[in-house]
Amino acid sequence: MEILNITGKTKTDEQKVTKSISGLIICSSLATNEIVNENLTVWIERVNGSNVYLAQSVKLLDYLMLTNFGSDAIQSDANFATIALCELSTEGAVQLNEGESLKFKIDSLKSTATYAVYSVEDPITTLDFFMFDRKTVGSEELVKTLDVKSADLAVIDMHPSIKEIAFKYSNGMLVKYLPFELRTISRDIDPVFSIANAGTVAQGHTQKVCVPLVSVDAIEFVKDAGAVIEVTTRRDANLLEIE
Repeated sequence: MEILNITGKTKTDEQKVTKSISGLIICSSLATNEIVNENLTVWIERVNGSNVYLAQSVKLLDYLMLTNFGSDAIQSDANFATIALCELSTEGAVQLNEGESLKFKIDSLKSTATYAVYSVEDPITTLDFFMFDRKTVGSEELVKTLDVKSADLAVIDMHPSIKEIAFKYSNGMLVKYLPFELRTISRDIDPVFSIANAGTVAQGHTQKVCVPLVSVDAIEFVKDAGAVIEVTTRRDANLLEIE
């Protein structure tokens, strides 16, 4: 079902879905390398006011990358340069109880671009869902460690100021990677990042990299001063575990 189709605006109103869905198809007339500043917030509005945030002011492109890493690819057609099927859960439609609704909003849109969002239903419902967190390494921070325990994927801004990235594993091992090495590993796991309408295949994003975090407890950055590095992570969550 089409929920939203807008042009000429810099932000959306709050959009509301009252039935359980498994995902959102997010489309734009912009190509993936043109989606830069847009931020997405997705939440479940509960009757008691204790809302559950799946993603809170997360970079839209990071969200698209994290929900299409692996066997999926970002698509395109004659109408949209970017079409991304973004699963809320791999187990089915995220269950909404009576009176609850799924809401989302997107801000920092390009007023010259078109954005559209569709909902995807599923015959099976689940209490499991993906939760997304946004983390940063400050401009003047030369060494910074980010806690990523329980996350399974991360999107990292690959700014030239980054010298080295180290993964600290749950078994105590520390593995260091150069930016080129991380890009190569990411492309090996997910060789098709996006497919343009003309048939051109992109092997990953030019300024970001998506990497798996299985058994990784922390990521350590060694960098030069002068740039903020943003990291968005994805983790599994369950509605029964959230008050």
